[in-house]
Amino acid sequence: MTKKRWIFLVSALVVVITPQAYVVPVLAGSRPDVGSGALLLTDPSAATNSPSTEWKLSDSDMDGGEIGRTWTGPRGSAIFMAVTRYSNPVLADFYYWAIDPTNDKGDGWSPPQAYTSVSADRSKTVCEVGASSSGCQRWEYWARYGQYLVRAGYDALGDEGIQMGTEEFNRYARYVDGLVSTQLS
Repeated sequence: MTKKRWIFLVSALVVVITPQAYVVPVLAGSRPDVGSGALLLTDPSAATNSPSTEWKLSDSDMDGGEIGRTWTGPRGSAIFMAVTRYSNPVLADFYYWAIDPTNDKGDGWSPPQAYTSVSADRSKTVCEVGASSSGCQRWEYWARYGQYLVRAGYDALGDEGIQMGTEEFNRYARYVDGLVSTQLS
């Protein structure tokens, strides 16, 4: 076999095998099909350690396959949760990377003690805006569970809002992760 044919054969194998090395394990991570609404938080008080009277459902939308809820709460703040079901885990994985909040701004900060899921295929928690020693003005947790992409966050909604501490947001992310994991098991 000539050197050119050998290089062509090796290159062709790399082109064929490399995508399969990624796609096959990701496809194998498919989760049971449940209604996306079953994965949504219904009352944020348990997740935030705040009385339920402090949070008011202000938005419940379905847009482009995503279903979500937003609550306004104490001190001019809001928390949200959104779930999108994709046709397969590979597509969900693509969007997990594509909507990474740090892609838009490049300044997302992930504190060392930020929550990381033990049951999601991938997860990340970042402070998108207003990081300080007392907390963050805009947190976001997002995770991929098979073909589902889940986002949950807190927003201080401008200058009048109060930062949420890392441990408090970790409690929220942990609760969301537990809810989703239970529904998908």
